[in-house]
Amino acid sequence: MINLSTSTTLAVSKKSKNKEVALDLLNYFYDEKDSSALFQELKFNPVS
Repeated sequence: MINLSTSTTLAVSKKSKNKEVALDLLNYFYDEKDSSALFQELKFNPVS
């Protein structure tokens, strides 16, 4: 059996000039309600 699953790690740099925007985007990605449709459209597995 071959495992074709992938993992994505998201982070915000300490040097980011737009840290608040980056954190809001990360929080959106991790929100199960809002991001599931996005992940499905991109053909990624939903956040679990």
